[in-house]
Amino acid sequence: MAGGKAGMKHMLEQFGPALKLPWTKLKAPKLSKKLSERLISGTKKQAKGKSINQLSDIRDEYLVNLQNLRKKYENKIRK
Repeated sequence: MAGGKAGMKHMLEQFGPALKLPWTKLKAPKLSKKLSERLISGTKKQAKGKSINQLSDIRDEYLVNLQNLRKKYENKIRK
């Protein structure tokens, strides 16, 4: 979802070179056209036709439910 409505293609174009920086202990792969195409097609396949807004809503709902679940069990432990 980092690429917004323009998707993985935009994210790789914008942030691709900077993605190499965190890889201090591992050799970062070259962001070749072939690798970019694989990442883009894999991301589209994973999204199964859902828009960025739909995916964001699902993510947000998941995070809220996860926080609520965490609170529920933290409260049980602290009683």
